[in-house]
Amino acid sequence: MNAPAKRTLFPGCRLRRVRFRPFHLLILLVLMAGCSDPTASQLTGTWAIDSGQSLESRMGTGKSADSAVTGNTDALSTAITVTFGRNGALQTQTRTGMIDSTKNGKWTPVENASSDQPAAIECTLMQQTTRHEIEWIDADTIKMTPPNMAGLSIKLMFRRAQ
Repeated sequence: MNAPAKRTLFPGCRLRRVRFRPFHLLILLVLMAGCSDPTASQLTGTWAIDSGQSLESRMGTGKSADSAVTGNTDALSTAITVTFGRNGALQTQTRTGMIDSTKNGKWTPVENASSDQPAAIECTLMQQTTRHEIEWIDADTIKMTPPNMAGLSIKLMFRRAQ
């Protein structure tokens, strides 16, 4: 007795089992790397406010926010970090005086940097979406308005955290 013929989508075609070899995987990795967004790959990571900057001097107050509470007129010890995750996750942390705030949201690259224009990203924090320009000073230094301070429109210098 003959076995019934198998039905296929393409009669007369024999399907072969496809084997992936190391060369095929290498080609796939190269293609995936070549298709990534340059702004996203450069910006991914944690950025901390440049320790040489005084936030109150940038805001024009001349006094530290904690001097009213502690009587201390020394420079404000401000710690602001912004973390851009590979998957679009965003986290901002601000620690200064009596403020200890962490906010989570999302970010998306909008425009890549060119010779005459900075890169741009969109950030969503607490259901509010804002657009931010990223000025590259060097590979580990950027100038931007922190996403959690978008209303102030003050650009601060950030360095890549180690």
